Amino acid sequence: MNLATLTIRGSKEELEIAKAKIPPLPFRSWSCGDSIIASKTYQDFGCVYEIADTDTPIGLTISIEKFLNQLKEQSVNFNKSGLSAELSLGIGVGDDVQFIASLQFSLNTLELLLNCGISIEYSAYPVGEE
Repeated sequence: MNLATLTIRGSKEELEIAKAKIPPLPFRSWSCGDSIIASKTYQDFGCVYEIADTDTPIGLTISIEKFLNQLKEQSVNFNKSGLSAELSLGIGVGDDVQFIASLQFSLNTLELLLNCGISIEYSAYPVGEE
């Protein structure tokens, strides 16, 4: 499993403007003051989009570039809007199908990330046989 999500945080007003330009609906949203855990609350507004859930790293990079091009068409730049946006990438490794994995982003994809104001976080996790 190879997963990409986009987390966006910021003011309620700017977040609503950005959400109107992003194709899918977010699968999770929160408001300032909502509980994170029993003793902690969110200090901002935010949402999370699932960008891709693919069988291969190549499929993941293709889906990400397609999504970023959609943002470019809508002239989305989270940084200029006062929002923070992070693309989180999870790569499953250690099974017979994908024992090791790597991601390779083209210069075009890196430029799209920069121009849309999106940072990146990578994680690899072991995949069980079950």
